[in-house]
Amino acid sequence: MSLTGINTFEQFGVADFGLGSNGAKITLNYFDGWPEASLLDSLGAAQLKLMFKSLSKRDEKTKEKALVELLRFVQGGAECTDSLDDIFFICWSQLYAKCTVNESKLIRAQGHHITILLIDLFKKKMAPFLKDLIPLVLLGCIDADTYVSKTCCSELRDCFNNDPQKIDALWILFHEQILNLVRHIVTIESPDTLLDERYVTREEAEFNYNRLAFGAVQLLINLLGNNPDSFGQYREQYQLLLNDDNLWKCFNLKTTYNSKLFEAILKLIAVLYEMGYLRKNKEILKLAVRRLFKAMTAINSKNSIKFAPIVPPILNILTLLDTYKEGRIWMYDKNSKDKLISLISVSYSTASLGFFTAMCNLYQQTSIHQLLDYEVEWLPLWQKSLKTLNAKPFLGRNGLEILEEFWNNYLKFLADSGDDDIKSIIQNDMLKTAESSVRLKQSKVLTLLFAAHLTPNRLVTCIEECCSLKNFSSKNFENYITLLASIPNNENVLVTLAQWSYDTISSGSPAVVENQPHFFSLFSFFLNTGAPCLAEEISKFVYEIPVLVKDSSYGKFADCIILYSNSSFVGMNDKWKESITDFFTCAFSIKVPNEKIIDTLNRLNPDVLKQLLEFPDAGEINAFITSYIETYAFNDGGALLSSPLVFKNNISLLYESAVANSRFDLFCEKMGDLKEGVKFELFEKTDFLHKAIFVASESLVDSLFVTAISLAREHTSIANKLANTIIDYVETSKDATKHMERLLRYTSDLISTNIDVLPIFIPLNLETKFYTKVPKLDYRVSLSNSFGINSHLLNGSTSSMDLALIKRFLKYSLFLDSLVTKLPSYLDSHVIMGLTLLSELAIDYNYLSDDPCQEFFNLKHTLFNNIDEFKLSFHKIIETLVGTPPENLNTLIQVLFTGAHPVIVYYKSRILYRILINEVDSISKKTLIELTPLLEKFITGVVRDEKSDDKSYLNSAILLSVLTKLNTDQSMVKLRTLLASECIGVKGPDLISKTYKTLILLTNILAIDSADCVKDDFVPLAAQRMNLVLNTMNDWMDSDIAYDPPFVVVRTALLRYFSLVLKFPAIVHEMHDSLMRSSNRLLLDSLSMCQLEDTAYIFELRASCVELYAILEAESMCSEDYSEDIKESILELTLIDFQSEADNQVSSVFYQKLNKSLQNVELKELLPHFERIFEKYLKEGMHNVNQTRVFLGLLEKLIYAKQQDAVIEFELKSGHISSESENPDDDEEIAADDAAYKLPYALLGNLAKQTPHEYLEYEDKYRFIKYLWDWTIALKYFQDVSYKLRQIYIEQLRDSNLINKMFDFIADQINLEDTKFWKELPVDQISGYALDSTQFAPYQEDIFNECRVLLGHIMYDMFNKVGALTSNWFLNIKDRSLQLKIENFVSQFISPILVAEELTAVENKMGQLTSKDDDLTIKINPVVQEVKASYLIDEQKLQISFKIPKNYPLTNIQVVGVSRVGISEQKWKQWIMSTQHVITAMNGSVLDSLELFTKNVHLQFSGFEECAICYSILHAVDRKLPNKTCPTCKNRFHGACLYKWFRSSGNNTCPLCRNEIPFRR
Repeated sequence: MSLTGINTFEQFGVADFGLGSNGAKITLNYFDGWPEASLLDSLGAAQLKLMFKSLSKRDEKTKEKALVELLRFVQGGAECTDSLDDIFFICWSQLYAKCTVNESKLIRAQGHHITILLIDLFKKKMAPFLKDLIPLVLLGCIDADTYVSKTCCSELRDCFNNDPQKIDALWILFHEQILNLVRHIVTIESPDTLLDERYVTREEAEFNYNRLAFGAVQLLINLLGNNPDSFGQYREQYQLLLNDDNLWKCFNLKTTYNSKLFEAILKLIAVLYEMGYLRKNKEILKLAVRRLFKAMTAINSKNSIKFAPIVPPILNILTLLDTYKEGRIWMYDKNSKDKLISLISVSYSTASLGFFTAMCNLYQQTSIHQLLDYEVEWLPLWQKSLKTLNAKPFLGRNGLEILEEFWNNYLKFLADSGDDDIKSIIQNDMLKTAESSVRLKQSKVLTLLFAAHLTPNRLVTCIEECCSLKNFSSKNFENYITLLASIPNNENVLVTLAQWSYDTISSGSPAVVENQPHFFSLFSFFLNTGAPCLAEEISKFVYEIPVLVKDSSYGKFADCIILYSNSSFVGMNDKWKESITDFFTCAFSIKVPNEKIIDTLNRLNPDVLKQLLEFPDAGEINAFITSYIETYAFNDGGALLSSPLVFKNNISLLYESAVANSRFDLFCEKMGDLKEGVKFELFEKTDFLHKAIFVASESLVDSLFVTAISLAREHTSIANKLANTIIDYVETSKDATKHMERLLRYTSDLISTNIDVLPIFIPLNLETKFYTKVPKLDYRVSLSNSFGINSHLLNGSTSSMDLALIKRFLKYSLFLDSLVTKLPSYLDSHVIMGLTLLSELAIDYNYLSDDPCQEFFNLKHTLFNNIDEFKLSFHKIIETLVGTPPENLNTLIQVLFTGAHPVIVYYKSRILYRILINEVDSISKKTLIELTPLLEKFITGVVRDEKSDDKSYLNSAILLSVLTKLNTDQSMVKLRTLLASECIGVKGPDLISKTYKTLILLTNILAIDSADCVKDDFVPLAAQRMNLVLNTMNDWMDSDIAYDPPFVVVRTALLRYFSLVLKFPAIVHEMHDSLMRSSNRLLLDSLSMCQLEDTAYIFELRASCVELYAILEAESMCSEDYSEDIKESILELTLIDFQSEADNQVSSVFYQKLNKSLQNVELKELLPHFERIFEKYLKEGMHNVNQTRVFLGLLEKLIYAKQQDAVIEFELKSGHISSESENPDDDEEIAADDAAYKLPYALLGNLAKQTPHEYLEYEDKYRFIKYLWDWTIALKYFQDVSYKLRQIYIEQLRDSNLINKMFDFIADQINLEDTKFWKELPVDQISGYALDSTQFAPYQEDIFNECRVLLGHIMYDMFNKVGALTSNWFLNIKDRSLQLKIENFVSQFISPILVAEELTAVENKMGQLTSKDDDLTIKINPVVQEVKASYLIDEQKLQISFKIPKNYPLTNIQVVGVSRVGISEQKWKQWIMSTQHVITAMNGSVLDSLELFTKNVHLQFSGFEECAICYSILHAVDRKLPNKTCPTCKNRFHGACLYKWFRSSGNNTCPLCRNEIPFRR
């Protein structure tokens, strides 16, 4: 970077530019050197002008903000920096100088930061301005505030790439400018020029100047230090500066904040003296010395602590200057010696580090010319210093280092003494220090110094004296012991002291010993020495301890025992076990707290503890440890687990204690502290592994497995336990999928460690495990898959699957699938077949369970996912099915056809069926026809052979189900006829044992492929044979076994048979009556059986019934004889509460079909059952969500129908009573005793009592949606009812505070900030709720989402139904943040729907309103959400406006009178109020209030007289004309208005003339 250059401003000659060198004046004062207005106006960016003007302000906050903005501008890239020209740099140079003298360190630091950044960014472009900037930057680097200096130095180093040579060069290149800056600060500026005295105190001004002067002196020191050779070049300037009084005036200690500047001048004096300048300039030296002596007098006893850091530099500079002509400086002041002694006298009590070294150096330097007398003057100063230091109650900060420094220098001073008794003096002084507040253990320096001068005997005497004192000083005792231990060759003295101590202890009682703390200190001291000569005495001590211990002294003696156990003296004592055992025995007897004893045992040396517990006489100790572990409550954070007291024999007890105290989690955290052998015992003998897996953190579990696997390598029992633990976790944990990667890693490591565990993870025979988990077939599987009724070809069970066990098995399948993905070498045909079986089981589980899991469908290694890889031939499978397997059969096909267990046979049959179904589409019809002879032969053999097994029937069913595309082909006639013939004439026993299977096969061959088009004339069986079959079936239904449990399967097959037959138009036409009669009878009988829950195969039977009923209804095949009973039975089926039913796909599909069937039942047939349905619906403890859903659908239809009748009846009664009574309140009393015109009380009770108390996420979803459905029913009562009825319902809800309660509930439950969900939701799902929108999905997740939608719909519906009450609720919300969230939500998602509906309602009725009156005009503005109605009267407009707010209905619609024509203002206002009243008080719509207004206007100008009270012609509520007349004044009134007046006034006088009005007239 070039640092030279000439700016264009320099060409205009020389002038007083202060610190400036570019034609602009730069100063540090506050009144001069600011940027001129013309320069500011010439800046390249307008914002720069604003920033610079802000920097000229006095307020510091304004300046800080401006600097931040300027920094952002400079860092803004090329777009901003292009506007930074020479004018900017000149202006900034001027302002930067002001920043450097600012009181705020933030402004100074920010100014330096910007300047250095500009230098870095613009490099050579900045060269002409560096003369102005660099001195100020260097001033920042030595700022008195360390924050500023450190920041500035760091940024400057970064600017010059951390090159110290470049930074050092700055001092050389800008020497002149730096010196000029120093001159300005020292000789020109003053406290009065830097800060305006009007805004700061004198003290603040002087503090600021001292800070700046400190920087100037530091600059001068650095100049001389970095560039001493340039001194001669600038000698004249230096001479003027150093001779200036202003510099030496700063050399004072008038205030404490001047100490930094004073110290800097001391350094300057040292530099000037060492470079020889002061030696040659005696006058300056004199001036400096005199100023120094004068400043010394400012330090006194009151302020010495504040000036303590400055005293060592003063003494050092005096030492340095004393070398001038053998102490000539002391002659410059006649009181110099007194001032020196005074300074030292007031400073030693507050001495700082370096003081005594400086004092010693000054003594040594001045002793050459005997400045002060050794004995008279120096010695007292040192002795007083020692006395002062010893007298301090505590050493304080650096106190120990200062004391060490004192003794190092004091000994140097005493070395010059000629006193013969100097050794005694030193020892006495050292003992005094030892008896002060110092602890010699903390100072190795003092200990070694003192030990070199003190004798052992002297110390022993001190120790004995200390122990004999009543006020025993433990600190002095400790110091004596420390010194004694440090003196070499002290063995004899130690033995003597030990003997004395033992004799003292052994002769005293326990109470006496307890009160002699020196005993414990001595014992610890002896143990720490490790001296073998003390072994005998130590053994005696230990032997005596059990006799002396008490509960109050236990802790001290326990510390002695612990220290002893960790010392070398244990090995020197044959009886140590007896002594320690006796100690604990004594502790047990004196009732020492267990925790204290355990703590003592823990702190014993581990080897000593081990030997102690193995000692035969230590049985009481072992019993104590066992008892403690059994009752351990982990209240200490589980510290016991890291204790040496836990070992193999008791780890099980500790584990059981953790479980019993519910601290298992803590046990897991601390388990890592156990020893390896103990861990093995824990894993082997307890269920810890099983219980601990994944309970703790991931790192802890990883650590646990590393430990367990390391043990598993040699111990198969641990390996098996670990494997079973993993499997159990996989099967039972909800988080197994989340941790799958870790589980697989653990498993892989375990298998590689010990291959014996492989069968646990991958069983040798998965099929065996399969039928162990699924021992019997659940009959409901016929509903879960397309193999359907064929499941009954096996002798299945009527019991249900153990779904919990199956779920565990399926979770294991996910793990197994992932494991063979990770370890593909273990993937074989048996594993693939096992996983395929499990994939089929997953279908059944998810269908039958109320807690399905879609992950179970994600198995990768199944036949279906790898069908192409295994190349399973369609023909080979068919041939194998019919019993003629080809040679070289695929291994997988062989596995597929093996297996004898019924459950395995069934699921493999389903697999075969799925494989063939997938392949059959690729096989031509011709090829399939060619296979029919083979099929006929096989199926004929199966059907006619009395010994055919279930597997053969299943194979037959597979073949028939796969070939459905041939069922209408001529090639299947023979087989179809055969199966039908086998059914004809069969009686009871044969039917139950065998023929029902033939019937099932027959249903397979009657099933038609949906892709085929059945010809109208196609007949599956000849009519004659069909009649024979029907007759046989009728006989079955008449037989004695028709209602036996085994017959239910036959009944189900018959229902299926008729459902299929009725799909053939030709057969229905030909055999209409007989088919109708048989099918209707079968259906009715079957429905009656469905009403008994203990009926076998109940869920399958009822599903078949509903299916047949739907077909009969579709084909109009319900006969008059049976129709009514069938519908009654269908309805009865709806009302049955099946206790064994779950919320699964079985119930979902059934109720969905049932609901569809009920749509065909007419309302008149449902109305008689309304009360039963309502009662069932309201029943607490809803069992099945979809059954309740069906009830809700029925109730919505029935309530609406009943309400239409109720409205008519209510209005008729209202009209009758109104004609007989003049009291308007009588209308309201109509419903007072008539429940027909009220919301059901039971429903209101549910709304009040069944409110969920938790958030939807945590609440029972079925209970939650039931509550929302209750509200759906309640709001259904409002649909299309009159105003009066609606008000009755609203009052009912208000009486129980249900409206506000529900609004609060919805606002609380809806996540008002989750806008994503509501944005993605179609609008029609908010404005309308469809019961079947979820396809009757019964699961928690589906119900959860349905509840969220339903909450939004109910909010919308309530807004519609309760009108202005919405606004009342909203405005009374006290939580403003909640209110704002509600408003934002409603405005975004609800209001647009409601506003659109309001406007649409007006638009739809607009033509009807305007057609009745040509003068009426209605305009709708959807953009501003406004409706305007205007009447043209004498070419002028009478106009009213309805303004709908954006947050409607949280804020009411506003009715505004735009223009009035032809009526008085009072009447106009009354009309506006009445129109508004319809909305706010009557919960009316825009259309309601608009109709009232238009009718009032029309009647007004048609000559009708208005009411003298409300000024309206039509009453706002009952829409009646004024029909009451005052007989005196002849004014007319509405009956309702007049009655209201009578009630408020208390009499029946006219409100205008005050004469009596007979109200009954």
